[in-house]
Amino acid sequence: MHPHEAMAEPVRRRIVELLASGEVRSGHIAAAVCQEFSITPSAVSHHLRILAGSGWVKVRRDENQRLYRLDERVIAQLESEARRLRRIWKRRIGEVHKNDPQLWHVRPIEGTQRGMRGSPGRSDPWLENR
Repeated sequence: MHPHEAMAEPVRRRIVELLASGEVRSGHIAAAVCQEFSITPSAVSHHLRILAGSGWVKVRRDENQRLYRLDERVIAQLESEARRLRRIWKRRIGEVHKNDPQLWHVRPIEGTQRGMRGSPGRSDPWLENR
């Protein structure tokens, strides 16, 4: 499961927010989330299993309690994805370097302006569906 899929549910996002401060007992998570979302403890347990299965949280047993904590690798993965999307976005709005291999998306469609650079036979992704 992709990390974004695990975070698609508001209950799971709230659980992750609770775990952002450190390791938390399952009972404390259930008490906070059950009251806030009007769900049962078994529903909270279900969401915790999904988070654990997707790699968001690590579980540790302490006597008869389960302690949950965030896995930093998932946070690093999300940060990496955000950086990748930011690079794409910057290219999209025109903040590109002269030698960027993906410059095709910032130049106007050929033939729409005088003095246009580029060869007329060159394939342009923007013109393919015309």
